[in-house]
Amino acid sequence: MGETLFAMGRSSDALDPLTRAYDLGDEFAGWFLPTVHLIEGRDDIAIAQFEAGMERAGFSDTAWVRELVSATRDPVTGQAYLELRYPQILKSIPDKQVLTWEALIIDFYLIFGFIDRFYELILAVGPDGELLTDTDIRVWEATLFRTSEFTSHPRYVEVAELLGITRIWEQRGPPDFCEKVDDQWVCE
Repeated sequence: MGETLFAMGRSSDALDPLTRAYDLGDEFAGWFLPTVHLIEGRDDIAIAQFEAGMERAGFSDTAWVRELVSATRDPVTGQAYLELRYPQILKSIPDKQVLTWEALIIDFYLIFGFIDRFYELILAVGPDGELLTDTDIRVWEATLFRTSEFTSHPRYVEVAELLGITRIWEQRGPPDFCEKVDDQWVCE
């Protein structure tokens, strides 16, 4: 319910069901709720929730979360900072949490407006020639965060085609923010 309300642009209405799910221990809500707060510019709340979720997951060092959010928020230097810290943070995280944090840090590129780099990361090709296994999850989340201008980016349709999403649109109809113009998909 919280995700749906957020996707509809009703972020304040989404907070209640997301908070209830978080309080009940829902792991996804534990990461989605602070992400919503970041998107809405409520960094202190987001940081506190990320740190609490990390502590629940057994992390002892959470001090870097505030540093990461604060430094990445700067539109001029944020992407360079994120590029520097991203591999360092992943090395410091226990193996069982690396995938969660790798996905979250990739989302930081989107959340803080570094959309071109976000696309580069989600379109990265692995050694087996396949897209990253969670690319579809990143696209789904990014589509929820429409305020990030992810869907209006020129590469959105490219990604939708690679993942087979446009075939679904052909069969069931496109989302409200996409239409076919002169046999080409256009999204806003």
